Amino acid sequence: FWTFWLGTPPSKLLAAWIAGWWFLRAASQLYLGKRRGDWLILIGFAALGLTHVAVILL
Repeated sequence: FWTFWLGTPPSKLLAAWIAGWWFLRAASQLYLGKRRGDWLILIGFAALGLTHVAVILL
C-alpha cells in the first residue's frame, strides 16, 4: 500500500506537512526543560522529521 501511495502527488505534500510537525515538536521540546532526556527526545523527534524529508527526496 505505501509503495503505491508514495508515488502520488499528495503524498509529498502530506509528508512535508508531517515533517514540519515533527520539527516543530522537536523545537518545542526544550520549552519543557533542558535535561539530558529532553535532548534525547528532541533528537528522536528530529529523526522522525528527517525520515519524512527523506521520503520526499527519495
